[in-house]
Amino acid sequence: MGTYLTTELDVHVLAERLKDPARTVPVVVVTIALQEASPFADMGRLERGLPAGVDVYVVPTGPLTYALADALGGKERGVFGGAGRVYPPGDRWLMRPRDVPLRLCEIRDRGRELTAALLRDAKAAARNDSARTGGPAAAAAAGRNGDGGPKPGPRRPGPPHGGAAAPAASGIIPIGDSPAAQSLASHLHDPHRARPIVVVTRAAGASAPYVDVAHIHAEVGDLCDVVEMSTGQVSWAFSADMEPGTQVYGGASRVYPVGTAWVSDPSRSPLRFAYGAADGPRATEEIIADALRMAHAAGYRSAPIAPGTVPATGRVEGIVGNRGLVRLSTGDAAVVVPELTVDGVPAERLVVKDMAVTGVLDAATGRLDCTGMVRQAGAALAGYAAGDVVLALVRSVARAEVTLSLFPEVDVAVSGDDAAIGGRELDLRRLVSAGEVVRVRVVSKGAPGWRLSLFDLDPDGLPVPAPSVLDGGPPWLVLPSAGVEPEPEPEPEPVHLGVPDAAADDEHEAELLSVTRERDQLQRDLARASRAIERLTGEVEELRTTLRTALGETSKLERRLGGAAEAVRMIEQEAHAFTDPAAQLVFDVDLAWARRFPAAEKARRPLGRWEVGPEFLPTMDQVQGVERSKVVDVIVEIVTGVVHELSGRDVHQLRSGMGGDDPPVTRPDGATCWRVALQQKTPSARRLHFWMRNDNVIELSSIRLHDDFRP
Repeated sequence: MGTYLTTELDVHVLAERLKDPARTVPVVVVTIALQEASPFADMGRLERGLPAGVDVYVVPTGPLTYALADALGGKERGVFGGAGRVYPPGDRWLMRPRDVPLRLCEIRDRGRELTAALLRDAKAAARNDSARTGGPAAAAAAGRNGDGGPKPGPRRPGPPHGGAAAPAASGIIPIGDSPAAQSLASHLHDPHRARPIVVVTRAAGASAPYVDVAHIHAEVGDLCDVVEMSTGQVSWAFSADMEPGTQVYGGASRVYPVGTAWVSDPSRSPLRFAYGAADGPRATEEIIADALRMAHAAGYRSAPIAPGTVPATGRVEGIVGNRGLVRLSTGDAAVVVPELTVDGVPAERLVVKDMAVTGVLDAATGRLDCTGMVRQAGAALAGYAAGDVVLALVRSVARAEVTLSLFPEVDVAVSGDDAAIGGRELDLRRLVSAGEVVRVRVVSKGAPGWRLSLFDLDPDGLPVPAPSVLDGGPPWLVLPSAGVEPEPEPEPEPVHLGVPDAAADDEHEAELLSVTRERDQLQRDLARASRAIERLTGEVEELRTTLRTALGETSKLERRLGGAAEAVRMIEQEAHAFTDPAAQLVFDVDLAWARRFPAAEKARRPLGRWEVGPEFLPTMDQVQGVERSKVVDVIVEIVTGVVHELSGRDVHQLRSGMGGDDPPVTRPDGATCWRVALQQKTPSARRLHFWMRNDNVIELSSIRLHDDFRP
């Protein structure tokens, strides 16, 4: 009834066979027209009338016929739209495709004519090859396949005329010989491949893979091709055509994403190991998660117009096995698959119990596609502001750079330069690890992008809650419960197999009982070890957080120290700006005035005209015990007039005697001497004397002790 092809891998393998120069028998390819369930050709009559060794393949018109034409080198070599074609032996037909007639058929009533034409073409091609190779024995010697070359996929009998359509998803594709393995490697390197491919291998000597291939196919077969490959010469042939680090063999498995980026970066196609049957369940779930994630990255969507999909709403009932369980408004059940929604976000961080969800339901698989609920990153992060402490997921970490995610697909690189402490470069691998949730400070946002810091954090401050990925969902990141002793898990009950200790006289029963007890003890030890690992992991993350906090405090102190050192340097530089002491004093007064009064007050507090008298600088040097900066500040107060508003300065005219009625000290030019307190309530408190001249110029006279009344 023909071999039905339903995947691009099947089509690719068929194309390789059609182009094989060593092929010795014709191959018949018939297509299913659009809107039709089966070929127009009479498949039963066709197979009964074909020469021995001739195979028939059925390809539905659409993406697969386009893929076949592309693989053969152009539309003129393909077949489509309900038509059929007989490809003669060898590869010479590739140079003259018009010599290989395309038998068109547009309606089912013309199916008998199509069948007869294909039979004539196949017999003619077989006769021509027999004449070329020396008789029909050449083809018969090659067996039913006629050439020993790879054949696409398992043989899938097609439906009878007028029957149901072939299944939409392929079965598990076996790769059982070297040519098929080489064709698989070639197909993996096709940059236009539309689906991820799961490749599962069997360990040497094993009759079946350790992973559950049937379960993998049931979970992802509608999204990915699933291939099972033998180990030995088959996997060696496959590995020979694959780049180092991209092979798979010996019981391991891996999923190859679409495109070819995995060729130069094998980490995009992680290798999943299963060393025995006990590792099978874990590796199976890892492969399923990889396949779903890669299908999502390849553009998986459950479009509302696709057959079998409908819009649906419901509520989340819980989370089991990293799947969100949903009760639809119709009463039916569905699941939200995180890997098909947002990459790298587990179900418990995507949905929460009683959360309302809406999306597109794939009735065949029960998956509810909620990608329409995914929030835009800009809107989700709009509430963050510079200075906020927020949560981030460590995507990757190297010695000098760590990549942090504020939201899925919003990655921010923090370099070692941003994390340097006191000029010392830090090894960031000591501070964070990939997959860890950390607190960070937002330095800036917007153009040219986000800037984050792992330091300068308040150790007791709470971070801003992370946004949800889906509308109405939980925060997509939470801090781990570090240092909390986990609830003790119940230890497994000892299994005695119904044999009392005293009755274990039989040697085999006693041995079985001993092994059972040993197993129970190992299970208890494993449970304790698992709890200890969980507790220690939390402690490590807590210690790393403490280390980052301590380094942040160190950074603050070192910056303050650096700022103080810079201030000292500036002060020292300013203190020796001039070699002339009088010019230096003028500079000091101007600078102190500029620093003391804000810009808005400078017009109201201008510096008046002032001069340095001949005795002022010598007496300032002679009279110790008062800081130069204090003298400069008081001079600013005098020449701005502020001194008369400050009672603590005790400004008054210097009198010629000790009596309160004694006249003030004056000079022949009419200038009056004034006295200002530089210090109060200290022994020999220092005073500043200045002359107020008739031309309103202030002339600094001297620095004196409290009991020295000389002008």
